[in-house]
Amino acid sequence: MKVAQHYVPQSYLKKFYDNDKLWVLDFEKLHKGYSDFLSSKVSAQICRDKYFYNLDEDFKNRNPEYANLDEEHIENETFKRLENQYARTLYNSLVEKLKLTSNECDAFADFIIQMKIRNPYYRNNDLKNNGTRLIDIAKEQLQHDNYYHERFRKIPTLLKNSILEFVMDKKYNGENFERNIQLSSLIKRENDRKTSTMLKDALRKHPWTIAISKLPGNNFLTTDNPGASVSKQKPGIFNTKFNEDFTFYFPLSPNHCLIIDGTTIDVDFFYDSSVKKISMKAIDFQSIIQINNIIIQTMNGLAISNNRQLLDHLATRNRAY
Repeated sequence: MKVAQHYVPQSYLKKFYDNDKLWVLDFEKLHKGYSDFLSSKVSAQICRDKYFYNLDEDFKNRNPEYANLDEEHIENETFKRLENQYARTLYNSLVEKLKLTSNECDAFADFIIQMKIRNPYYRNNDLKNNGTRLIDIAKEQLQHDNYYHERFRKIPTLLKNSILEFVMDKKYNGENFERNIQLSSLIKRENDRKTSTMLKDALRKHPWTIAISKLPGNNFLTTDNPGASVSKQKPGIFNTKFNEDFTFYFPLSPNHCLIIDGTTIDVDFFYDSSVKKISMKAIDFQSIIQINNIIIQTMNGLAISNNRQLLDHLATRNRAY
């Protein structure tokens, strides 16, 4: 059994290597005054947690529809296809060829969404902060799907209510609520094409641009939760805002960052979805700093780069806080 399970794919992290190593700034250690807050690591050593995606007994008891799945199904099946595809073809098609086939565009959008859903930030912040509202939505959906179903028409109302209350208590109550929702969401997306397509369309329909850093030493960094959104209509920096007015930044390498402009429609892709064309633009030093400052706002605690000097500067700036 695989003990350490990565919540950021190694195939992604390796694009930020410097001589087969990464520089990692640990903000928790920095703020606690530890001397080893900045260290050199390989991808296998970071962005991982013990049994993070294991389908344990508690999960299967609360989600009997997944009782027959292998304990490591998410790690070995759900993630593997996209991680391998990113390493073999998607990254090069995006950065080198500046175009994706329809299937590649679909896969890359799925890769981004999966990266966000699988992350501890999604579990510990997005789900935890919206837990009550999510439970209410889940109850409504369960009631809609089952309460008036033809199979249950002859069951007395009082009994139906009791059964629904029992199911809701079994499925959604308990200390592992956020974990159960996260894992079931990851599995469901494998087979629920309607939900999966709706999320991916929110990214695919907008223009994609690769921002390039051509200045030596002025690099994009990434984090242990890659990607962040901003919005003109709603102030703040968001982990997964892909609707209405948004701009999403997703670092690809020290010299490349994908920018998805959610304020307009990709007209070329709208008329011909067989090819997703990506534009490219060089950006200045101040723009790189601005993007890096946005990116670190949704991290769990690690900033990652090929450039030690960049992280040294970031550490100096944040020691005072």
